[in-house]
Amino acid sequence: MLMARSFSIKHWPSWLAACALLPSLWSGIKWLLDWAERLDFIASHISGIEGSGAVFGALTNPPPWAIFPTAIIGGALIWYDVKHPNWWRKVGATANKYRVTLIICIAAFCFLAGGVLAVTAYRQYRYPPPPPPPEESALLKRAQSDFRISGGIGQANESIDLQDIGVFPVSVRIWFYSDLISMGRFLVLYVPETMDMQASPEIHGFKPVRSTYETINKMSDRYPDIIKRIDASGSAGLGDLGAENWRYSTQAVFTGAIYVYYEGNLTEAEKVTLRQIYKDKGAMVFLRDRRYMVESTAPNNR
Repeated sequence: MLMARSFSIKHWPSWLAACALLPSLWSGIKWLLDWAERLDFIASHISGIEGSGAVFGALTNPPPWAIFPTAIIGGALIWYDVKHPNWWRKVGATANKYRVTLIICIAAFCFLAGGVLAVTAYRQYRYPPPPPPPEESALLKRAQSDFRISGGIGQANESIDLQDIGVFPVSVRIWFYSDLISMGRFLVLYVPETMDMQASPEIHGFKPVRSTYETINKMSDRYPDIIKRIDASGSAGLGDLGAENWRYSTQAVFTGAIYVYYEGNLTEAEKVTLRQIYKDKGAMVFLRDRRYMVESTAPNNR
């Protein structure tokens, strides 16, 4: 304790000079931290540049086999350093002698490396990998799993043009089931989520956009042609109930039942209107939304 006190008293000018340097030292630390934040920002956002993610991913996450050549090169350098401890002096002298050539070689290497990165980034931008398929919603899965029948299943997609209400077309997925035991057929439609404004009365000639209602309404005119198209393509399938009871799906009779699964929303008035529209055209529509999944207890209950 006495030695430490005497040391501090003896070297008080040095301590005073150190204290005088503290503000500058603190400014330098803040400057370094500021640059560290900038580097962190660049590192976290550089992969967002289109086409660069795969390039930097390959550099920061090399393939597993890269460990073997790097281990061999590293081992060779360690062995040479042990056998020739003064090799760095010879290298330094040679580099100083041929420094112009060395600078040109380094510049050429950097130029080639930059060119390789640019070409790789351009190829990733020009030929990007295909995006992953969108995950199916729970309602779409129910539309495909609610019905288990003995017979064929025809599938189709129908694009509904909604330019008259200023909305992009809606793609409706369709399944045409044929039950070869009861010899009955029915349609299942899936309408994805689209633009549905809050229902309100018409104001100054402006009607709220109700895309789900318009899509289901227009399908009431198209379903007969869709059935004919599926039958013509032969995609409805066939079934065998024994050698003497061979039946085709096209021999089954359309019952008029149409099950519509929709992600959007319909008012009670719209539901009543749609049921009447389909009834006038010889069909019976069953409307199912997300609330149906909550209320239904039997997964395979129609």
